[in-house]
Amino acid sequence: MRKRGWAVARVALLGIGAGLGWACAPAPAAAQTVDSVAIKIRERLGRLGRPPAPDTATLPDSLTDTEIRVAQRRGSPAPATSTDSLIVRLLGLPGYDATQYRGTAADFDAESQVLVLRGDSASRASVVLRGTTLTADSLIRYEQAQGRVRAEGNPVFKAPDRDPVESQRVIYDLEAERGTAFGARTRYSEGATWFVTGDLPSVTPGVVYGEHTDFTSCELLVPHYHFRADHIKIVAGRILVARPVKLYFADVPVAWLPFIAQSLGTGRASGLLTPRFSINDIVRTSTGYNRRVSNVGFYWAVSDYADATVAMDWFSGNFTSLTGSVRYGWARQFLNGSINFREYWKEEGGTTLSFDTGHDWQIDERTRLNARASYVSDGDFVRRNSYDPYELTQSINSSGGLDRRFDWGNTSISGLRDQFLNTGRVTMTLPQVQLNLSPITLLRAPALRARWFNNLTWSGNLGARREIMDEADTLMGTAQILTPDQNKLAGNVSSRFGLGNLSWQQSLSVDKPTVLQVALPGAAAAVLAVSPSGRPLVGSAAAANAVTLTDIGQTNLNWNTSLGYQQTLIGSTTITPNLTLSGQARRSDTSLVAPDRFVSAPRRLAFGASLKSDLFGFFPGFGPFEAIRHKVSPGIDFSYAPEVTTSSPLQQAFFGRTAIQPRKEITLSFNQTFEAKRKAAPGDSARAAAAGPRVGAPAFGAPAFGAPGLGAPADTTRGLSAAGGLSGAGLRRAERANIVTLLALRTTAVQYDFVEADTAGSFLWGFRTTRIDNQISSDYLQGLQVSMGHELFLDTAVALPTGGERRERRFDLQLSDLNLGFALSNRSAIFRGLGLFGAAPDSAAAPPETAANTPPTRTPENPFVQTTAATDEASIIPRSDQRAGDPRAGPRSTEVGSWNASFTYSLVRHRSALQTGSQVLGANFTLKPTALWDLSWRTSYDIEQGAFNDHVIGLTRDIHDWEARFDFIKTATGNWSFRFDVALKANRDFKFDYQQRNTDVAPGR
Repeated sequence: MRKRGWAVARVALLGIGAGLGWACAPAPAAAQTVDSVAIKIRERLGRLGRPPAPDTATLPDSLTDTEIRVAQRRGSPAPATSTDSLIVRLLGLPGYDATQYRGTAADFDAESQVLVLRGDSASRASVVLRGTTLTADSLIRYEQAQGRVRAEGNPVFKAPDRDPVESQRVIYDLEAERGTAFGARTRYSEGATWFVTGDLPSVTPGVVYGEHTDFTSCELLVPHYHFRADHIKIVAGRILVARPVKLYFADVPVAWLPFIAQSLGTGRASGLLTPRFSINDIVRTSTGYNRRVSNVGFYWAVSDYADATVAMDWFSGNFTSLTGSVRYGWARQFLNGSINFREYWKEEGGTTLSFDTGHDWQIDERTRLNARASYVSDGDFVRRNSYDPYELTQSINSSGGLDRRFDWGNTSISGLRDQFLNTGRVTMTLPQVQLNLSPITLLRAPALRARWFNNLTWSGNLGARREIMDEADTLMGTAQILTPDQNKLAGNVSSRFGLGNLSWQQSLSVDKPTVLQVALPGAAAAVLAVSPSGRPLVGSAAAANAVTLTDIGQTNLNWNTSLGYQQTLIGSTTITPNLTLSGQARRSDTSLVAPDRFVSAPRRLAFGASLKSDLFGFFPGFGPFEAIRHKVSPGIDFSYAPEVTTSSPLQQAFFGRTAIQPRKEITLSFNQTFEAKRKAAPGDSARAAAAGPRVGAPAFGAPAFGAPGLGAPADTTRGLSAAGGLSGAGLRRAERANIVTLLALRTTAVQYDFVEADTAGSFLWGFRTTRIDNQISSDYLQGLQVSMGHELFLDTAVALPTGGERRERRFDLQLSDLNLGFALSNRSAIFRGLGLFGAAPDSAAAPPETAANTPPTRTPENPFVQTTAATDEASIIPRSDQRAGDPRAGPRSTEVGSWNASFTYSLVRHRSALQTGSQVLGANFTLKPTALWDLSWRTSYDIEQGAFNDHVIGLTRDIHDWEARFDFIKTATGNWSFRFDVALKANRDFKFDYQQRNTDVAPGR
């Protein structure tokens, strides 16, 4: 049997003078005896006094390049400086390994079979075998009889695919393939980088044992901290285990552990989870403190595409929970998702179930399936035990759908469910079906040969949905007040024919709203019992018989067809006359005239016209702006429908006078925008000059056609230029102007009916629009978004002396709701203009080549990296996502002195004194005061209550290899948690922490 090992030829040691030698021989199990023939040859050569024959390497090689390459593939790589055919053949022998020797000098004793390689700091001695390298700047001694290699003078041992081991002295046993290193220093870079220093009695390619060894993740020569272990075992690529272990900061011992285990693998591996608990969970600081131990479980790496986790959480005096999580990610099939569930066993009895799941599957390039679902069986349990402010202030949302795109159109089937914790309301839209057909061109013909009837286009769509609103019942004393639920079915279908500027549209819609479980008139609202089917029985406490509930519904059917023609007047100004025929039908359970059949309303024929335009005003620039443009987009729609003279008494009684009387309606819309063009930077001017003059590139904002102030603005992004005028250098696109929106105002349309005003005898009753909404946005103040709604009128009822009442309306503008949001940072343009916080560029105002055309850099996402684990004890619903503002999200910026602040304000007002309004101010602030500190703070303040709703405060200190965090969380329900921990970056589970929490929910919250 042939063995591979370190070996040296008995006679052939070549090229030592050049500093390179090769040897090839079988590796015998025992030391071979000295060949007597070789001794006789040496004695004869000595007597003759002649030098040895010339080296065969100086002769022409007898092998072709192809034969050399074949021999090299069979054995070890051939030496780069040798083309000797004999050496090549030897290196190609099966069952043999080549050993390379390199040094400044070599001594070889053939009788004792000892080879000594010498080297220095400039040219180190080295031995290479099968990728394993041993180098030293003093000497390397190889004893073939003992199968041992010794290296002195800062030797370095390097195994294949392993980090090098530096030491003072190395002894390597070739037969056992095991070495011993004294005063060694090495590192393991799988996962985190660990530096190991000390004596290593046993070093093999797979396992390393150490005695009295230090290891640390600090790369400094004198580390800030280190672990010192009496015994250490390192399984390459898998794990580092040490016992017992002392933790030192500099040379001061601060902690003792019976053992420590650190994974060295870069992938996932099955194993026990690290339990989470703080110091005061072991030693309580007060008798009222409830201990908590979480994350006690097991992680299972099922395959390269899936894993699973099961963990237990024990909260003394509150609950015990079990969490399960399964995740999968199949990149080649574009499929990934997770299923997380948690079951709670409450201390007072009973259970609560919560789960969160998400799946995304790109089936093919045209089909996509996605689903997101969250659920909790007891919303009050979440309010009492959650420490997550986001979970308490947001609804629990679920959604899913299937989208499919065809050559002839696309279709989607989706669903949506929202669960509101504060009110207990549940709204659901399931199913929701939508089908959109791609435009079809009939009688297609080229533009130059097309007649008036060619290129007729047709498109259509249809949809259907079911909406459910489940209201939570309220408790008044010992009686339960039933709140009716609502159900609605709706569907629509529409189509459109287009022939040039002429269009013909048709639409049909039907909806059926239903109010469920409504008591009959005169029935009381107290629930006495529940029927075997689960239907509540309603009645008075004194009533002997239960009252049956009734579902009340109404079905509405509407249809219309319209014909319109759009004519361009000047620039972008268009007028579109139209003709519309419409009708409706209705059936209502509450109708006294026709409760059991459909009643059709009189058909209405309406004539109208729509006028739209864009008006421009140009003003000189100021400061960094070259020019200012004011764009106004007004719109006027007018519609007239004559009086219906063929209505029946049933139609008049069912639909009222509004379905019969004539209509004269006008609708006004008005939007405006202020835009500014920034001055070109000197570098931009130089580039434009180098590119040559532009042809057909109009000035900023100048109309392309028409009178000044009318028409469409010039498209500066589509102008063509010719470099060098007519030199034939070719056309190029005009430079894109750097335009920012200073202010944009959008207002909802106002509709007015002249006939209704005349009939009611008051000008104000003609307004069909009783609420107006405005939206304000700006690019100059980052993130500015303002939306507000105003109630225009106050309607009252005045009692008449003769009986009855009269409705009156007066103009009373009242702000009903307001939502405001904007962001500021040290890079905001408003501060740069004042010369504050440096001159860092504003991302919103950056040149187009850096802000618009350059894609943002981002780190590729790993589907198996969770920013928030499903076993996080702060949330009741197990999730696998991280939301903005979390103090554990890490620093937002690496620039010292950078800060970012965002503000939100919401206002809701009601005219009725019975309804209470709300005002909430929210703020989110991040700051990096120094290179080592990071601060984040998120809060919301209830102005009406005069109190803060919640706080999320995070303070992080970078301590080189360690990280200290101070977190404080307070929820809107009064739950609060304070935590301080110091964690090792190389192993986040190794930490020292202190945590206090409180779950006392404020009364009435």
